[in-house]
Amino acid sequence: MLSLGNRLSLSTIKNVIGSGVFSNDYSLSFDGTNDYVLCGNDSTLQITDDLTVAFWVKADGSDNTCVVAKDDTTNRCWLIQLRSNGKIRFVVLNSNSAVTKDSGDDEYADGDWHHVACVFDAGNNMHIYKDGSL
Repeated sequence: MLSLGNRLSLSTIKNVIGSGVFSNDYSLSFDGTNDYVLCGNDSTLQITDDLTVAFWVKADGSDNTCVVAKDDTTNRCWLIQLRSNGKIRFVVLNSNSAVTKDSGDDEYADGDWHHVACVFDAGNNMHIYKDGSL
């Protein structure tokens, strides 16, 4: 686990956990077992308007794994999950309601790298892009 609060920078990360977790100066390398980055709950992370979360993922199997999430007991929460069927699920929770979008027929857990972008607008419209396509 890496916990940095709002001090997320490459030099800070290397000082906290050392450089061994880096595959290069631009990315983190995880072994797939209980690894995550905790960015804290800074006010800059309290996104209340449109939201886009983009990331790269390479998976050869899935078991309803949370890929990335923002969890908060009083503000907007969201999560992106790699489901056991190999699809992506994007969930945004506002107050007492949840909006959910599942990816279409695309398979994500195929052992290849995929760029994923999950988009939510204030009108509760959601889209999941895989490698630049809906």
